Amino acid sequence: MPAIPKKHFAGWRLALLLSVVGGVCGYLSFIGAAKNMWGGGDSSAYEGFFLLACLVSVTAFLSGMFCFFVIALKAVASNSGSTFGSALRSPAAANYPALILFRVTTASVIALATLDMLQRGWPSLSSRYGQFALLSAIVTLLLSQLPFAVALFRTWKTDDHAGLALAIAAGTLQGIDSLPFFLTFLNLPSAIWTSWSILHALLGAVLVVLASLAWRTSGWRDGDVGVMISIFFGFLFYTVLWNVAFAILSARAFH
Repeated sequence: MPAIPKKHFAGWRLALLLSVVGGVCGYLSFIGAAKNMWGGGDSSAYEGFFLLACLVSVTAFLSGMFCFFVIALKAVASNSGSTFGSALRSPAAANYPALILFRVTTASVIALATLDMLQRGWPSLSSRYGQFALLSAIVTLLLSQLPFAVALFRTWKTDDHAGLALAIAAGTLQGIDSLPFFLTFLNLPSAIWTSWSILHALLGAVLVVLASLAWRTSGWRDGDVGVMISIFFGFLFYTVLWNVAFAILSARAFH
């Protein structure tokens, strides 16, 4: 296996450093600024410093997350399955049980999400609200299932580690997003916890397990740590980004 240039490692390590330092310093500086502004006491001479530190830290954190997103995008778009030059096994050697089950489960995740959308009741399409609700559901389905479709495509003929990492990230978030404590954390009604949510959570967990088994069976390769970390945080950034953008567009559509 060819040696991997160190410059490939610098990208995700720098992104991780920016994200961790920016997140920690941003939180601490925000606490300091909040105490001065809303703590009820006299304004501190360091209030301006806290605000500036908070702004710089948030910028560093967002820069780190964006770097993860770019690295992850390069990884899933590359022909080799890794931005770090990892070699892939032949298609014949990659058809082992864990990977085959992983493909079936990934396809099942996409099919379940589609069926979940189709079985819901919809408002009348003659109204503006009904048209927007249908469009919103279709766009949400496409954006949420795109990572699973990409993972399935990349692992269809070989044990592509970028595809497996993407499936692990997407399956983990899907499982967490369907759990009751997450709904409670977001102050959502418990009625949302239905049989469909249970199926989504179970399939997400099974997908993560099968992807991990497939990864373990194929063996670790040079650069896998960077691929896993970059794709996980890059996918998180992608999910937050499209949800925030869609929420803004939704709010503007009715004002």
